[in-house]
Amino acid sequence: MQNLCTHKEENKCRQCCCQRNYINTIFSKQKVQEKNRMCKYPCCAMCSNYSCCNKTLGVKATSCPGKPGPKGEKGDPGPPGIQGVRGDVGPQGDPGCPGIQGRKGNTGPCGLPGPPGPRGMKGDPGPRGCPGPAGLEGPKGEQGPKGEQGPPGPQGFEGREGPQGPQGARGCPGPEGVQGEIGPPGPQGIMGLTGEKGDSSPGTLIPFCVGNTTAVLNTDENGESSDVILVSFGSHGKTNPLTDGQFTPMAKESNQHTFVMPYNAKLKNISVNFSNASDLDIPKGARIYPYVFLAITSFEDNTFTKIPETETFASIPWTGEAVIPDDAFLSGFNADINYDIPINSQVAICCAVKATGLCEEKSYSIHYSGGILFG
Repeated sequence: MQNLCTHKEENKCRQCCCQRNYINTIFSKQKVQEKNRMCKYPCCAMCSNYSCCNKTLGVKATSCPGKPGPKGEKGDPGPPGIQGVRGDVGPQGDPGCPGIQGRKGNTGPCGLPGPPGPRGMKGDPGPRGCPGPAGLEGPKGEQGPKGEQGPPGPQGFEGREGPQGPQGARGCPGPEGVQGEIGPPGPQGIMGLTGEKGDSSPGTLIPFCVGNTTAVLNTDENGESSDVILVSFGSHGKTNPLTDGQFTPMAKESNQHTFVMPYNAKLKNISVNFSNASDLDIPKGARIYPYVFLAITSFEDNTFTKIPETETFASIPWTGEAVIPDDAFLSGFNADINYDIPINSQVAICCAVKATGLCEEKSYSIHYSGGILFG
């Protein structure tokens, strides 16, 4: 039987056969049999063996084929076919494994306020607050009753002399006046006879005392003098630290409570009295020794150095046998010192105190007075 294809039918046959083969292939993979899917063109009844369905041969068929030849080698894969018709939905597969935990979503909008909770218990009182600002000044109160008269105040200073008043009326004659001044001396008289030689002077006396105020002096934990004061006649200066027998007062104190030796003098004697300005409660076994000494320096220097030979202590100390009332007098005397003090030396009279039997710092209020004899 001859089955010829026209050129027009050949194109349709190729398209039909290729589409059918593609669909058969897809359906075979899905394990679905394709039946009665035949081309509507007569020339395609066995077109799989015709050149019209095989673009690799490139030879147009002129008659129906004979017996099939031997199986040829597997040809190259053909081009992808046209998309087939979508199949029916298959049965639902088994659930897959859980996916990876997704990222945390954004915070949702704030919910509506909940209903008020029950009233809580009363809390403890809080700390006291800071003082508030001062309030406005209140209205002035009524004047109180007049108080009792206070004691008289101290005597005021004497006022200035007032202006001279007008001249008064002439008074009665007064009593006889005092004798007038002595007149000028008369002419010099004749020289008298030479008198007998008098006794020689014992020397120059320098008195001193602290005045109305007491001197407050201190000892260290070993009972040694920790400071001194400078004393003149009726006054004294401030305390000055004493270190290794030396001290340096302020220049003002040096001028007020020291003196300059006007000649090459020899220090002979020192005599001094002491009295306590308040009761002394001294521990048992302790002894308190007030004393004075002289210190000198040059005119250009203000650091004074103690003269050890001039230390004049109370002959007996205050002791701790009982409480010693104020104004308990002691005295001391240092004779035949014979210490040379050069001319123009700046001299300071110094007051101090020492103690024995004590292991602590102490202060003492003491009056000092005395005299110094220079030859």
